[in-house]
Amino acid sequence: MAAYHLLTIWRIEAPLEDVYTAVQNSLRWPAWWPGVKKVEQLQSGQASGIDSVWRYCWQGNLPYQLVFDVRATRIEPLLAIEGSASGDLEGTGRWLFSSEGAVSVVRYEWQVRSTRWWMNLIAPLARPLFIRNHARLMAQGAAGLACWLDAPLLSQESRDLLAETVPPQPAPGTFRQGGRIDPTLLAGVFYGLLIYAVNLYGLTWFFPWFAVSRDWVTLLAHLVFGISLSGACLLFARCAGRRSRSAERGMLGYIDFKETKT
Repeated sequence: MAAYHLLTIWRIEAPLEDVYTAVQNSLRWPAWWPGVKKVEQLQSGQASGIDSVWRYCWQGNLPYQLVFDVRATRIEPLLAIEGSASGDLEGTGRWLFSSEGAVSVVRYEWQVRSTRWWMNLIAPLARPLFIRNHARLMAQGAAGLACWLDAPLLSQESRDLLAETVPPQPAPGTFRQGGRIDPTLLAGVFYGLLIYAVNLYGLTWFFPWFAVSRDWVTLLAHLVFGISLSGACLLFARCAGRRSRSAERGMLGYIDFKETKT
């Protein structure tokens, strides 16, 4: 399973009680969070909310939806909400709330593993794309919550905690980082080799006549396929990242415009 450990931090100039109430009432998320397509309660749990189970359906810009259930395991009003996820994603999600004067600070930590076979299969290539999609969804949530509360969004950021270092971003359209070939393309090479081994050595157990295709031409074709696929994913991820940043700046500008107008 592909593992992810992501951290998002929102800073909103609004009362902590209002921010906590909006986040805690996830049934209303679809009203202000564009990526949330549906929320339904499957189990009520205790009076405190512990052991209640909620089903969430999410979709960002990528052509797939994620559906998972979350069981509440910890609820401390105005401090923390925590739950365990199961379904398309498995792991834990944790909301932490604090205040800095008039500013409410929301920290969301998402430590999960993907269970969908196709996501795990292409994770070596598409992991950056999945992480950017998550970051975009969280940016939409920050802007949406600020509009919902009619409050200024001061900042929002998302980080990949599993990444030991953040490599410098190459110029658009290039595949080099610091003079080295982008590791995503190297992953494409290994992916092509993997597909070659499966096709020409695994399937030959069932279709022995495939063995005649074990030559350098077929190997080269698989390598080209793997590199092309990884290159396409890399370009798409960068374009999606630029669109996400542009949309975020536009939303922040809209919020500033509203404040100035009022």
